[in-house]
Order: sequence, then C-alpha cells, then structure tokens
Amino acid sequence: MDASWPRRPRLSGGPSYSGGLDISWLSTESERIKMTTTEHTTRTPSTTARCQHTAKFFVEESDLYSTLAHFVSEGLNDDQGVVVTATRSHWKGLRLHLSNADVRIDEAIQQDQLVFLDARELRNAIMVKGTPDQERFDEIIGEQLAQMVERWSHVRVYDETVDVLAADSQFGPMRQLEQLWEQLRSRHEFTLMSGYGLEHFGEFDEEEPFDNVCNAHQEVLAADDDGGRQVARWQRRAIVLSKRLEQEQRANRELEEALEEQRERQRRVDEFMGQFTHELRNPLAPILTAIEMMNLRGDATNERERSIIERQVGNLVALVDDYLDAFRLTFGDVELQEMRIEAADVVGEAVAKVAPLIEKRDVHLKVDVANTGLMLEADPQRLAQAIAQLVDNAARASEPGQDILLRAEREAGSVAISVRDEGAGMEPAMLDEAFDMFSRGERTDYRGLGLGLALVRKVAKLHEGAVAAYSDGPGRGSELVVRLPLAKPEATRPKVSRLCRDEIESGGKVLVVDDNQDFASMLAETLELLGHEVELANDATSAIALFDEHRPDVALLDINLPEMTGHELAEKLERRSGRGHELRLVAVTGYSDDKKRELSEQLGFDAHLVKPIVLSQLQQTLDSVFDDD
Repeated sequence: MDASWPRRPRLSGGPSYSGGLDISWLSTESERIKMTTTEHTTRTPSTTARCQHTAKFFVEESDLYSTLAHFVSEGLNDDQGVVVTATRSHWKGLRLHLSNADVRIDEAIQQDQLVFLDARELRNAIMVKGTPDQERFDEIIGEQLAQMVERWSHVRVYDETVDVLAADSQFGPMRQLEQLWEQLRSRHEFTLMSGYGLEHFGEFDEEEPFDNVCNAHQEVLAADDDGGRQVARWQRRAIVLSKRLEQEQRANRELEEALEEQRERQRRVDEFMGQFTHELRNPLAPILTAIEMMNLRGDATNERERSIIERQVGNLVALVDDYLDAFRLTFGDVELQEMRIEAADVVGEAVAKVAPLIEKRDVHLKVDVANTGLMLEADPQRLAQAIAQLVDNAARASEPGQDILLRAEREAGSVAISVRDEGAGMEPAMLDEAFDMFSRGERTDYRGLGLGLALVRKVAKLHEGAVAAYSDGPGRGSELVVRLPLAKPEATRPKVSRLCRDEIESGGKVLVVDDNQDFASMLAETLELLGHEVELANDATSAIALFDEHRPDVALLDINLPEMTGHELAEKLERRSGRGHELRLVAVTGYSDDKKRELSEQLGFDAHLVKPIVLSQLQQTLDSVFDDD
C-alpha cells in the first residue's frame, strides 16, 4: 500500500478472521490515526427514525464529485459523522473538491468525523466464495457505524462497494450487499447514498439489474441530479444506444480494415499472377509463331515434328489458361461481361471449342438445342468455356465410338444445359464431390489437375445458377447439368457487330513492337508472309522513330515494354498520328486478365491479343482492323 495511505489497525471488539481488511485513511500527516475516542459531546439519536437511502447514478466523474462534495460538506457542517467508501481515484477527486470549497478535511479526519474506506479492499474483505458475508460486513462496517453513531449527531454514508461489484457484472452479490446495508440501517440511524456508474449497466441485457437498483432505493438521483428514476432510465438507455453505436462503429472499422488488408493481399496476388503468366506465355509465343511460319512456307520435310511441337505447345498454353482461370474464378474478383444471348449461340461456340478433342477421342457428339426461345443473360465467353468443359469431361470419360448428348431445354423458369455420356460413370459418393476443386475421381488415366468442373460450378454461381451430377454407377455413364435463370423479357435485343471477314486483305503497313526479340522477329516474318509491310522495334524509342518514318496503319504493341508500357506508347503514337492518318492499335501481351483488357479498350485499342497467338486469331484480328478502315 502507498505510504501516503496510513494503515489503520483492525477495529477492536469484533471476532478475528484471516485475511482481514486493511482500512486506509487519508491524512496530510504521516502519523497513524488512532482509534481512541476524542473528547466530544455524545448524542444519542432516536433509534426509531429511518433515514433516506438514495441511489446516485453518474456518468462523468465531475457530476459525482459535485453531488458527493455537497453530501459530505453538508454533513460535516452540521456536525455529522461521514463515512466514504469509494475507490481511491474518486476519494482523491472528492478531496480536491472539498478543499476548493474550504472544507476542513484534515481536521475532520483527525477527529474521526470523516472516515475513508477503500471500496475495492472492502469488497475483497467481505466476500466469501463470491458472496458478501454478513459476519465480516458487521465486523468492519457495523462496528465502524456503531462507534460513529455514538459520537456524532447523525451519520452519513456514501458507498461505492456496490458499484465495484456492478462493474464486474456481479449483480447478484451487488443486490445482496445492498440488503446488508438495509439490515444495518434497521439497527442504526444513518443516511445512505449508494453510487453507481451508469456505464456498468450499459448492455441491453442489464436492464433488469438496473431496475432492481432503482426500485430498491427510496430516492434516485440521475446523473445530472435534475431528475429521478425515469430520467435515470432515459440516461441509461442513451448510454446503451451510444455503446452499441460505438461497438458497431468499431466493428465496421475493423471490418473495413480487414477488407482493405484483403484487397491489398488480393492486389499483390493478382499482380504476381499477371506477371507470372505473362512471363510464362512469352517463351511460348515465339515457338508457336515459328511453327505457324513454317506451316505457311509449306515445308513438308518436318511436318510430323511441327505437328507434335504445335500440339504440345497448345497443351501447355491450355494448361496455363486453366491455371489462370482457376485462380481468377476461385480467388480473384471476376466481373462478367453479360449480354442477352440465345443458349444455342453459346452452345455452338462451346462445340467449336471442343471439336478437335471430339475428333481425337473418336466419340459421337449429338446436340439437341432449340435455335430460339432459350434466352440467357450471360457472359458468352465464360459460359461457352463452362459448357465446353462439360463436353471435354464427357469425351475424356468415354471410349471410342460412344455417344455424348449435349442438350439445352427450358425447365421451370430456367435453362438446363446437360451433357450425358456413356462412359466411366461415378460412384454415388462422388456425385457431391464432382465439382470440387482438384477432384479427379478414382481413375488415374485422366490427365489434368481436376480444375475443370470446379470452374464450371464457379461460372454457374456467378450467373446465379447451380450445377448437379447424376450417375447410375461405375461404367454406366454420367450426366452433368448446369441450370441458369432465363433472361427477363426485353423489347429489343442489342445488335452484335460483325468483327471480321472470311478473307484477310493483305498489303497493310504494320509496326511490331516487342522486347522479346525471338517472338517479334517470328511475328514480323509471319506478317510478311501474309503480304504485309512490316517494321520491327524492340523498344519504345525505336518504335517512335519507325512510326515517324513509315506511318504504319496498324501497331502491334507489347504491353510490358521496358521503357514504358505499351499503353503509354500507344498514347504517344496517337498524338503523333496527326490529321488524315488513323492508327489502329492492337495489344499483344501475356496479360489475359479482364482489367488489362478493359484498360486497352479504354485507351482506344482495337483488339487485345494474348500470347501465344495462333495464325487464325491473328488473321481475324487484322481482317477486322482493316475492315474498319
């Protein structure tokens, strides 16, 4: 205990007990305050009188000090004994208020007219197994009150021990302690004020303990002393609402901080994946372009080797795309490019994607889709990718000569797109896991990572749809179904512009800019074989110089150039074009994410090609570009 808080010996005359309370008295002198009775006129109050028991609620300590200082000073001025049972911080605040009011505190303490008890120490001393013990309470408080009642005209008591219990949500022991005070008032005449912090009743489920306090006291003082029970209730409700608002605001701040951290982590992962796939595609681009160039030259001596390289590069490109799609759809922020489109059109696009595999697997694909009447609000590219994956899965599960049925039909306000095969089938336990990430079933002769059907489910969910798998068991085939909501009726259908012609018109002037020299040279030679006049640059500075000299019609720009981005270079080239010369821009990059595509579109690019580029894709793009001239 602090040296400035003299330790008073245990009150004599009562039963002893282990772990007794050390009662601290405040004094400006270092001497111990003795318990001997000083000469004073003894007054015997009427034993039948009953004095007020008041509950004082407070929010701000200044409110408490003002009320308590008046309570104490009035008693001291009327020659009454005063006992203050409070926390040390509140006692220090009260002492300051009394000193400012010129109350003779030191004299009152020396005469035992003013007694201070530490509320927390008192609580610890009287509690036995979590309950206030009457014997200990009477020994400490009862004897103290008995002596003061004998010495002074009247006694006033302020008690915060009940509030110490309330602060720990010990409302049952709090009420029991109030009852002990009431029993003591039945034996001695004294005025009792119990102090309670309103914030200790600040939860929604603490209204009943608060009402019990209000009902147990003859008088209730609200926090500002200007109201009684009802005002105190209003003040408590205001605190409850304020605390709940603070909790919600804090929770919202924590949630926003967590979301911001998640967005930052996602941004870094997206940036890494974008750079990773860009670097992975770059070596593939010149390989595939070189194969395309050899095919254009028509050299038959290495046709078999070219076919193998082309096929394996295509497999590697598809694997990279699968990885990237799995990442984006599972962890990324995917935005659908939705439009109104017939299911037949999407199915047709999906069939075109899997046609080579169907031929390779020697299976028979049957399509049963109405040309009109199954209108969807969907992202054609994503949905065609999902349907193609269903057919791909069926083809790989089928033996040569078996049938696969691809069907789209109306089904209770939705479109059910199903793929049924006669192949391996599934165990009943696998039906719920078929669309899980990395699920490959029990067969080990399938290649791949088990990402395809997980992507199908993700695409379906993005379209507010669902997936399901059905099978009669191993060896009896399977049916995989995607159900999507029908599009709402619309008066007009947006027009779809034609992007390319069947034949490419050669003879254009093309500028190729790419820091990958192998890819750039292969792409330039391919364009020359197609009849174009080509200029080649491996950096932005050279590109600007060649542009000024040759004034090309089309610029094929790598996005990830060392000096500046392809987007920045495009802005410089367009500013140098001048009147009468319209430059067509084509992004050629390893970045395939939607954000890069959108940026290219916003900056006026006519097309966005992802490496490696196949010849047919290049032909279609150039055909579209020259067609618009």
